[in-house]
Amino acid sequence: MGGLTPESLEIGPKNVGSSGIKRAWSYLKLLHTESQGIPALVSNNHVCSSDSAKAEALREQYDSVFVEEDLRNLPKMPPSPYECMPDITFSTEGVKNHFLKIKIDKACGPDLIPARILCDAASELAVVFSSLFQQSYDAGTLPHAWKLANICAIFKKGSKADPKNYRPVSLTSLTSKVMEHIVSWQISWHLNTNHIISPHQHGFQRGCHPRVGISPKLPWSSRCCISRLCKSF
Repeated sequence: MGGLTPESLEIGPKNVGSSGIKRAWSYLKLLHTESQGIPALVSNNHVCSSDSAKAEALREQYDSVFVEEDLRNLPKMPPSPYECMPDITFSTEGVKNHFLKIKIDKACGPDLIPARILCDAASELAVVFSSLFQQSYDAGTLPHAWKLANICAIFKKGSKADPKNYRPVSLTSLTSKVMEHIVSWQISWHLNTNHIISPHQHGFQRGCHPRVGISPKLPWSSRCCISRLCKSF
């Protein structure tokens, strides 16, 4: 819990303010709550009570809703009128800056590399990982550990015995997230710099909410309806 202790909650100037109150409530919640985990699940008319059985029931549920896209009949696009995107590069300084921005309380992924190590040793590790990121990107392959994820089942609503009422949350490696963020940032920079994405496509731009893209030319009743629909998601 980020080093929460009674000493860290001692009343004093350093703990005055919203951050101190938040830490106090987090510590009290830690003392008075106990994780019960996932209860017994019912799958194919069978009760799954063991951890392995519950994990298998959830896996079967997630596999059943997975959709594999057909990539064989993609439409042929005409030549692009825009400037070609430059090659994506991973500089040592850029990787270092991303490592320094990692929150130290972030949970590590399957590679078991803690966030604190990446942050505290950012200067040293950036040299290694910038080269690894570049080789991985140029070769079009990823290390096996970066393809793995720890799946956490989060209860949504309804019966807790139904596997359909749990949504999966993937916990991937922090290093792979850094690489993905660098790739995403450079692609976004190219799209925005060359005005490839329309300013009306608010769902594809950082800092823009879909409600902002509602045209003022629409009738008031239509704008109100769209705004209410956006609030529902």
